[in-house]
Amino acid sequence: MMPSIRSQRDFVAALLFIAVGTLGFVVALNYAPGTASAMGPGYLPRILSAGIILLGLYVGAKSLVQAGPRIELKIWRPIVAVVLAIVAFGLLIERTGLVVAVLGLTIISSFATPDLKLPHAIVLAVLLTVFSVTLFVYVLGQPMQVFWF
Repeated sequence: MMPSIRSQRDFVAALLFIAVGTLGFVVALNYAPGTASAMGPGYLPRILSAGIILLGLYVGAKSLVQAGPRIELKIWRPIVAVVLAIVAFGLLIERTGLVVAVLGLTIISSFATPDLKLPHAIVLAVLLTVFSVTLFVYVLGQPMQVFWF
């Protein structure tokens, strides 16, 4: 007899934890682990990934025992918008520079909520871009490409 899922949110969170932990562990396999007394570059990522997987297993087991709320369809909009914004930033930062990447990140993530209108999102994007360029390029001196040219 298959146990039924009593908390959809916990079950999906468990799947996410297990997936992220597994991905981290697989990537960490490319690095030498070392030992506890002489840690290599793969030691801590493996430990943290194993911890994330264990947390996912715990949350998954809890989702089968303890009742919880169902996943509502309206929560997918912010998740999709934020994930797309992060992916866009990652793709844009080296190709177009910090200015376009932060503008794109802010505009795309503004679709996470219907309360933020496009003119306000544009003002926010410009302010965050000025702040990011000032902080990372001028204050911290990070060697970042500001524009694509």
